[in-house]
Amino acid sequence: MTPLRRRDRSGIAILIVLSILILLSTMAYSFHDLVASNLAISRKDVDRFRALQLAQAGLNLAITLLKLDPQFTGSYTFLPDLNWQAKLAEAGGSPSKIEEVYLLLRASEAAGMPLENGSVSVAIRDELGRFNLNAAEQAPDFLLNLLRVANVRKRKKLVFSDTTAADDVSMQLANSILDWLDKDANSRPEGAESSYYSERTPSYRARNGPLESIDELMLVRHMDRSMMDGVPSSDTMPGSLAIKELVTIHGASPIVNVNSASPEVLAAVPGIFESPSRQELVTKLIASRPIRDPGGISAAMSTVDSGALARAARFLGTKSTLLRIRVKAKLGSYEGLVETVVQREIDQMRYLYWREQ
Repeated sequence: MTPLRRRDRSGIAILIVLSILILLSTMAYSFHDLVASNLAISRKDVDRFRALQLAQAGLNLAITLLKLDPQFTGSYTFLPDLNWQAKLAEAGGSPSKIEEVYLLLRASEAAGMPLENGSVSVAIRDELGRFNLNAAEQAPDFLLNLLRVANVRKRKKLVFSDTTAADDVSMQLANSILDWLDKDANSRPEGAESSYYSERTPSYRARNGPLESIDELMLVRHMDRSMMDGVPSSDTMPGSLAIKELVTIHGASPIVNVNSASPEVLAAVPGIFESPSRQELVTKLIASRPIRDPGGISAAMSTVDSGALARAARFLGTKSTLLRIRVKAKLGSYEGLVETVVQREIDQMRYLYWREQ
């Protein structure tokens, strides 16, 4: 059987699974109604439980898709999106059946797949499209570049005028993050170790180890909510990107997947960041997706700036097995949410993060 035919059969299998999950969810609603009437559970509680169950059914669909997708045993990982679909159509191509399922889920993110009395949306993202903060000690330049691309600034209202100052603190924040992660007690310039945090109210200590969540960044010196969430630009002040959308705490290295990294993350890659052709390099890499191996990275970059490749190559890969899945289900006025990060291994999925509400 050819790889394409295997992919088509996998896609058909996914569509069958989707139909079964929707059917089972519908059957579950009737069952929960019966239980609710017998136990005198309020309608509000039943609807909330239904929404969560539907979200979990959507998660099961995503997990099944990832298990059946043959690309995870190959040399590259690429999650099709709507821009890729448009480019493929312009070239006269068409997606495989399994790629159609990815596109169906991508399209569901805006309004959800309609179901009786509600909808469900499933978002699958490659976690290695983000910079791994816990590998920042291996790539301090990458961290600093990313903060500069994000335009992190300490914003404060000026006392005697109706204006806001915005000081660049990218170097200070980068040093503080590195101090938070490293095991020693020696502060970098304008960074911070436990001696600094012990004088805060309430006092606490630097982690001196890997971050356990992105929100933990809020404990780091110089970080504030505007940097974490981003700030839109205005007529008088440049905006900044949300750091939380550019980073992860998962993975073992600072390598990012060139097939899923955002333009901002690619622009921060050492070698690309310093290149006078930075934007052209980023555009070329994205246009070349899916890139199947390191040779494809070299081919794309060398046509623009071959000198940038020497530094950038060690930070760019083509494969990932770390995926974030976010499922939202809506039934009437109630919403259920399930979000998880999974490590796709040869014969199983390992859950690294879980949140539901």
